[in-house]
Amino acid sequence: MRFLIQRLFGRLLGPGLRRRRAEAIRREMQSLGGLWVKLGQIISLRPDLFGEEIGRSLSDLLDRVGALPYDRVEQVFVEELGVTPTAEFAWIAPEPLAAGSIGQVYRARDHTGRELAVKIQRPDAAGVFASDLAFVQRTCEAMVLLRILPSARWTELVWELGELVRTELDYRFEASHLRAMRTTLQKQGIVIPRVNSRLSSRRVITIEFIPGVPLSDYIRAADKNPEALREWERENSIDPKAIAWHLYETHTRQVYEDNYFHGDLHPGNVMICRGNVLGLIDFGAAGSLDTSRLRKYFMLFDAVFERDFSKVADIFLVLAPSVPQSRYETVKEEIIRVMRMWQTNSAVPELPYHDRSLTYAMTQVASILRRYRIPITWDSMQVNRAELTMDLSLAYLMPDANFYELIGEYRRKIQLEQLARAFDHNQWLDRAESWSKAFNLPAVLAENAEFNLERVRAQAMNVTNDLSTLSLLGRALLTLTSTASVALASLLTLDLSQSVVAWPVGQWAQDILGNAWPATRSWTVWLRLVAATGAWYAARVLIRARHRVSEG
Repeated sequence: MRFLIQRLFGRLLGPGLRRRRAEAIRREMQSLGGLWVKLGQIISLRPDLFGEEIGRSLSDLLDRVGALPYDRVEQVFVEELGVTPTAEFAWIAPEPLAAGSIGQVYRARDHTGRELAVKIQRPDAAGVFASDLAFVQRTCEAMVLLRILPSARWTELVWELGELVRTELDYRFEASHLRAMRTTLQKQGIVIPRVNSRLSSRRVITIEFIPGVPLSDYIRAADKNPEALREWERENSIDPKAIAWHLYETHTRQVYEDNYFHGDLHPGNVMICRGNVLGLIDFGAAGSLDTSRLRKYFMLFDAVFERDFSKVADIFLVLAPSVPQSRYETVKEEIIRVMRMWQTNSAVPELPYHDRSLTYAMTQVASILRRYRIPITWDSMQVNRAELTMDLSLAYLMPDANFYELIGEYRRKIQLEQLARAFDHNQWLDRAESWSKAFNLPAVLAENAEFNLERVRAQAMNVTNDLSTLSLLGRALLTLTSTASVALASLLTLDLSQSVVAWPVGQWAQDILGNAWPATRSWTVWLRLVAATGAWYAARVLIRARHRVSEG
């Protein structure tokens, strides 16, 4: 409730107070743990709804809680697998490597000497998350009923949060993601742990232990003892910029080539290994896009590199579930200005990282959409979440990053790889695949045509709504004109009425009306009644027209 009050009145606060408010919300969600950390991470993806300060603060939320005693989680291992950890492992550490609200990770060694990581779910995790989720669901239902922030799409939020909890509480989903992504990412030189299927179940997952340093530890070392960190980098042949490039490249490939990406690349899930080798862990959150949306992201990626910011704005508006009405061109111009500013900033390495970050520019675009009440669907936040968490890592590994250069380097590398495959006589299957893509050219052209049609359709909807608004304004004007005409006609006949009263019939009518309603003895009463009725109706139509315009 405190969060909602602060959200509703946040605009009355200055920047400093808003930052302190955001930090207070982050600390409160961190202390609550569990589902509230997950909810905070999801909210951080919607600066268009909850504000940039809250988004930036909540993006730093980590799921860290106090560890349960070993004997309590050991019982879960026995219930799931039917054996004790000591019977399966030659050694298992009694203290966890990490403890979260869902599970705890222990280091172990099997009887062949292989190092393993064993994640065991907390015995009360499912019940606690179900209770918290039910509370969030009731709260969101109240939001819908009271029409508080309808653009937040509370029903979609509950569904997304429910799906996130469902998949993270069942470790079989993570095991499936690990097996699938290990196949693709190993080709890129990324280390992905192998799953031990025999020792994995719904609440237990056993994987290879990756001998490396989490990026989160690297960041802490950079803050506390940078000289010791430089020495460690030399001893282990670590180049932070090379690690940053590997991270950017693998994320971009996962999204645009594999369409199967790690959804939570925050520093705790990125491992730095000897010799500039990158490792990824914790695949509880993975995502993909439907084919049509993925192609639009392709178009957005290319439009950014080609500096076609008009097309960038159009794609953003086409991706929105509902387009603006009368302000389409205004919103588009504001998005173009933001992208031009980002283009200028990206070439100045002395500026702060977030001013040059492409993710920050996308956040600014989201703020524009919020200001004009253009909603963004929660399912489109999957890529945004992955990019936001990756951006946190790049900020430390490559603080002087130029995103135009990163995009250009990636495009050149992909083009060279495709060219090499085309001329490699030993890779006929790859060549056949390249040729098949050439035959898909009509489909790609059709997709571009579809995008243009969607843009025209959105603009047509704007015209339709504008015409509807003009129709309302026309009705109001006609009503006012008619009322004025009636009033004028009444004034012109007022003199005539005085002589009519002198006639016998007129005297008789005035006597009858006067006895029923004395006020009607004055013809001006009728005049006022007609004018008031017409003015009331015209005001009602004008209010509807104003509401229609403000929604646009």
